[in-house]
Amino acid sequence: MNSRAAAMVIFMALVLASLLSGSATAQANERGRVARSANGQVGERLRGDQGLTGIKPMARVESRIRNRVQSRLRNRIDRYYDPQANIAAAFESADEQARTAGQLR
Repeated sequence: MNSRAAAMVIFMALVLASLLSGSATAQANERGRVARSANGQVGERLRGDQGLTGIKPMARVESRIRNRVQSRLRNRIDRYYDPQANIAAAFESADEQARTAGQLR
């Protein structure tokens, strides 16, 4: 056997010995694990009993709905609406505007 073949046999023996040792098997078992965080394992869904306290998922939706309703009402309300006016007031206002339309200020 030449020196190159002997070196290859020794290398293979060392690789085989390291694979069979306890540290290599522990490392192989660790490979399949997932990292841990403060809330459990990374990528793991929270169950009902693990839920975070103080978080209300529907609060965001409710506030969006409330804001949308308020903005739509605000946009639809006539700023110049006079609840004291009657049907004749509109004609009186139009008559006054028609009379003053041709006059210079």
